[in-house]
Amino acid sequence: MSDWNDLSLHIGAHYREVKREAHWIGIELPIEAGGVRIKIERVTAFEESWVLVIAAICSETHVDAMAALRYNALVAVGSLVLENERCYLRAALPLDGLTKSALERTIDFIARESLKLRRQFSPRGEVPEFLSMFGE
Repeated sequence: MSDWNDLSLHIGAHYREVKREAHWIGIELPIEAGGVRIKIERVTAFEESWVLVIAAICSETHVDAMAALRYNALVAVGSLVLENERCYLRAALPLDGLTKSALERTIDFIARESLKLRRQFSPRGEVPEFLSMFGE
């Protein structure tokens, strides 16, 4: 993909969008019994465009810091991050040279892994209410 517009067109053609803003797109993937919402956001790093693929996990109060650090040490793609009192699984990809295949694999991984982490960290594996961040 050569730029954000190419990425946006690809996302729109291959995923169910739930919200679109200038610098991010919210999508929902039909995984297991329900859907998993993912935020795809354009950011700048090293004076270049990058893409963040983000899934909400739980409230920060449910995250054991040592477990999160161990997880981040073992996983090759993505990391657990805390922002605004919430825990997210997030992967960063440079937009320059990003292939459709690499983007799709990353989206799929973040979606599936976020479900596993919700079961591990959230009480009763609840889907956090703050997924409304890109509600319809």
